[in-house]
Amino acid sequence: LLNTLSFESATEIISRENQYNFLKYIALGEALKLMGIVYFSINEDSKGLYYYEKASEAFFEADAEEDIESEYHKSIEIILDKLSDYELEISYEKIIFRLYQIIGYYDKAEDMLFSILKKTSNNKEIIDLGINFYNALLEKSDKELEKGNLPREEIAESKHYIEEL
Repeated sequence: LLNTLSFESATEIISRENQYNFLKYIALGEALKLMGIVYFSINEDSKGLYYYEKASEAFFEADAEEDIESEYHKSIEIILDKLSDYELEISYEKIIFRLYQIIGYYDKAEDMLFSILKKTSNNKEIIDLGINFYNALLEKSDKELEKGNLPREEIAESKHYIEEL
């Protein structure tokens, strides 16, 4: 079924009844991740990459419905670790930026933010996304920021830098 339906068709089926779809997106993300693992294991990297990109989209859609619990963070981490080996479209980099935030990898989210800014020539939408990112981080505890490998001082400096763009 995953090989015959496009991602868009699968998400259309999931959201068709206009109800709570969080767990459906999580299940789709997990299934797509497993397909990616299979294809990477048989050295069909382009197919593996395709399924990992789509899995990242499914987790992104799940996050739009509800905060993703930590039990799913390992799956997201596996996907992001593999996707970081590839040059991706900006649309996927935006998804990755958000997924790094979800799993608490704030330093990697910041790296992705600056990569996107560079590729988009400091696009206003991305600047606003970055300012919102830093504002959200500034509301977190020092312990949580330390765990995410992004100290408060660096956040303040980076926020100021982006605001000046």
